[in-house]
Amino acid sequence: MIDTDKYEGHNTDDRIWHQYSEGLTSDYTDGRSRADEADARLVADAPLLLEHVKRLREDLERTRSWIQKQVEPLRKMAQQANYVALAAEKDVLDRYMGDD
Repeated sequence: MIDTDKYEGHNTDDRIWHQYSEGLTSDYTDGRSRADEADARLVADAPLLLEHVKRLREDLERTRSWIQKQVEPLRKMAQQANYVALAAEKDVLDRYMGDD
């Protein structure tokens, strides 16, 4: 789990991040030094955050795949249970109505 508290207060202004992407260093100050520190931590941890996102996406894809593999066997089981229930119901009705 990633401690996101250390990024608290980072810049959310897209213009600032655009300036950073043009080579502006984390020494840049816009009068919000706490934000600059949080920005610097966020930029420094970007590769770790990206790796974490990739891992989560892989986990999600494995989970989706597993669920898809379970659907068809469960569907077949439900159909079989339905057939058994219908056969049992027919048997009860046949006995009640006197048909053998």
